[in-house]
Amino acid sequence: MKRAAQEQPLICSSHHQAVKDLGRDLVIAATSLDGRVVEAITHARYPNVLGVQFHPEAFAIYDSTGARRRLSPADSAAVTLHDYLKEKNSLAFHQAFWRTFSDLLQK
Repeated sequence: MKRAAQEQPLICSSHHQAVKDLGRDLVIAATSLDGRVVEAITHARYPNVLGVQFHPEAFAIYDSTGARRRLSPADSAAVTLHDYLKEKNSLAFHQAFWRTFSDLLQK
């Protein structure tokens, strides 16, 4: 699942642990916006290896009828996480993430 380097989709990140030392041939594929938390890793030799620490399974990402919240003090109105990600051009990333896995499983 290749992404352009300048793309920075918003994700659900909630950790009490995070990758610190990478194993042999593992490569950092994504980090938090501040670069301090590894959010995804891949393998240098095996292209189908992908590990993520963010939460693509979070139901609220896909529920346009879910709870509305002000996600930032600067927000003028409460929105669902789904609508917020859509507005920030990040919902398509999450949909593509699952589409990639679905396609691989069907092969």
